[in-house]
This record gives sequence, C-alpha cells and structure tokens, in this order.
Amino acid sequence: MEVEMSVFSTPYVAGMTVALPKERVHLRDLPFGKAFLERTIKLTEIEDVCYAPSDKTVTDYAVEAAKHLFQRLKFDASEINGILFVSGYPDYIQPCTAGVIQARLGLTTKCVAMDINHVCSGFVYGLLEAFMLIQNGLCQNVLLCMGDLAASRAIHPKDRAGRMVAGDSGAAVLISASDVPCFSTEFSFYHDGSRADKLGIFVGANRRPREAGVTDVEKEDENGNIRTDENFYMDGMEVMRFAMTEVRPSVQEVLDRCSWAKEDVDVFGFHQANAFIVKSLIRHLKLPAERVPLFVKHMGNLGPDSIPMALIQHSLTHDASQWKRCVLCGFGAGLSCAAVGIDFSKTRVFSFIEV
Repeated sequence: MEVEMSVFSTPYVAGMTVALPKERVHLRDLPFGKAFLERTIKLTEIEDVCYAPSDKTVTDYAVEAAKHLFQRLKFDASEINGILFVSGYPDYIQPCTAGVIQARLGLTTKCVAMDINHVCSGFVYGLLEAFMLIQNGLCQNVLLCMGDLAASRAIHPKDRAGRMVAGDSGAAVLISASDVPCFSTEFSFYHDGSRADKLGIFVGANRRPREAGVTDVEKEDENGNIRTDENFYMDGMEVMRFAMTEVRPSVQEVLDRCSWAKEDVDVFGFHQANAFIVKSLIRHLKLPAERVPLFVKHMGNLGPDSIPMALIQHSLTHDASQWKRCVLCGFGAGLSCAAVGIDFSKTRVFSFIEV
C-alpha cells in the first residue's frame, strides 16, 4: 500500500546561504593523466572542488553560514527553537551534532535538536522535518544546517572517480512559521534500501568496524580507481540508472499534487551530481534548460548543499522573488530520491561565503 504524501501550508523558507572552504583542488593538477582529466572534466564540467582542511568539520562551515544568514536577515537567533543537522559527517557518533551547533550559536536550550543521516537527498528531508515541527506547533523557527565532507575525509586520494566530483561545504537554511497562509508544499519520497551498497561508506560503524590489515588494504578496481573498504564508494552507473529511473516519477508526482504543468514551474532545482547527470535529466524530463540551474564548475558536488548552492547562483541572474513554483529533487545514497513542490517567492537567497 502506498503512503500518502504530507501537505504543509503554514511554514516557509525564510532564507538560506552556503559556506565554502577557501581551499580548492584544481582537478587538472591531479596525477591522473591529462587525457583522463580532460575527458572527465568535459563530461562533468567540474574543474575545481572545495576541500576542507583537516581541522574543519561540516559544523564549522554550517555555523559560519548560520551567522551570515542571521546577520543578513537581521534575525534574532534567540527565536530559534528547532535545530536540524543533515549530513553523513557528524562531529561525533554521540551526542547529536545539532546540539553542538545549538551551543556554538548560543541558541535557547528550550529547543528541538536532532540529526538526520542523509546526504544528496538531505535538503528535502530537512525541509520535511522542519515543516512538520512548525506545522504541529512545536517550533516557530527552525535552523536547518547541512553539509558534506566526502572530498577531504572519505574519498581515497587515488580514487579517480570520486576525487573528480565531490566537494566540501556547509549550509544554513531558516524555516519559519508564516503569519499568512502560504502555498501548500508537496513532498514525494522514494527509498530503495536493497541498493544501499551502491553508494556510501560501509566500514567504521557498528556493522563492520575498522580492522587494521583488513579494511585498510588498498584495492584497485577495473577502472583504475584505488580505495580501501574504509573509503567512500560509488557505483556510478547504478547511481546514474537510479537517477534516470526514479527522478522522473518523483518530479511528476509533485507536479500532479501541485496541479502544475512543467511549463508552470519557475525553477527546477536538482541535486548537482555533475553536469552530465543534470543535463541528462533535462533531456529525459523534457524541461526548459533555462529553468534548471547548473553550477558545479568551481565547487563540485556538495551533497545536501548542492540544491541551495544552485539556487543561490541562479538568483544572481534571476529574480528569486518570482519563484512561486519551485520543484526541488535530491537523489543519492540510500538509494533515495526526495522531491518537493514549494514556494520560494518569500525566501531571501544570499550569496555564499568562503571560510
């Protein structure tokens, strides 16, 4: 039996921004051979990726993004009573990183604080949880912090496939209760745990702990990628197949729920996996390319932050106050796909900062 999608009418996204590391890896400097580098860059359109130094975590970037957001919105942080942290890279196994953020920002202790372990579909999952907290009256203002550290923490230096796409970052999004009725927000979710082994980090937790001489042994695959069992792994073809198969019905379900035609949508915000996948989705879904932002060239795939970053960059040349009909869709580890139809016309979209 299919589960009905939830509908929310009161919460809205008040503002968002992203913090990037100042450090970049220039992909053409990597020791993978000029022919491979140029071929891959042509396909992905990624030339540089953000790379966090070893003393920084997602929290460091998300906290700076939150401070920047509060300042630009002229928002009193004491009014935050919900903190969500969406990432596969927490500060600690325990306690939750949302609580760490609450303390670092000096937010009220009378609050909800929780972590959500999602990556590329994490922005939509974070919006879902924030909207639920506000809709049921528990919170009036929810700070959604997100981020990724795959590039600097999880991908083996000799993994050619992984190093050519992933970037590090942190983001902050403020979701608030509205005094006036807002357009109903429609969510759609798909999750196939039977394909969990196609994308993720499978060693280092309780199911399979690290074991010296076993899990840290380097192996080379048929494509020349070197990694250990402790590193990030992605079956690129399977993830591509998943995106081409599951994004379309998820987007269509949201359109149907919203009673929108594709032509009605002001902007389609897809997870910025790489240019090849985003452009393939544009063709596959028969979308107007000018309404689908694509920004990966100098930052890479930022995991849960990739959709906010794409919208931020798109707003530099488009009027975000006109984004009344937005369709966002994240897809990745799980394997999961999460989509939402949402009104962003009241959302303040601020340029990214570098930390």
